[in-house]
Amino acid sequence: MNLIRAYSSWVDRKPYFSQSVTSAVLFGLGDLTCQIVMLNSNHSHPESTSNDSTQQAQVDQKSKYTLFGIDMFRTTRMFVYGGAIGGPLLTVWHRFLARKVAPMMSNKYTRATTLVVLDQSLIAPTFLACYLTYIGLTERKSFPAIEDDLKRVLLLYL
Repeated sequence: MNLIRAYSSWVDRKPYFSQSVTSAVLFGLGDLTCQIVMLNSNHSHPESTSNDSTQQAQVDQKSKYTLFGIDMFRTTRMFVYGGAIGGPLLTVWHRFLARKVAPMMSNKYTRATTLVVLDQSLIAPTFLACYLTYIGLTERKSFPAIEDDLKRVLLLYL
């Protein structure tokens, strides 16, 4: 319980920094978990090794920073995104919603619905566009390729 209190106090004292660090850790751990699950699922299906070995060779050529099959560059990239872009962006957004939008509504159902609609219609596309642009730049894609990714993915998810 003391750990929760200490974390809560830290968030109250340094909201932007604490949320950036928290987001960095969660993004990094999320990517690490995804890679471990994918590695384990590939090992548990030996019948698909011919195609998987080709894909693995492409991954190995793409990143020289592997450790036990984990692409550490990818995990680091996610860690940096969470701490430098995702955390600050979402912290500013949710603090704005909590201070300016939520107090205008007394009905909890109207407030919740309004916050979800604003969140999904305004910040979700912005967050996704920032994420895809960041990933494209860190993969050294050209701007036209990043633009194609944005068009394809944003239209798919929105």
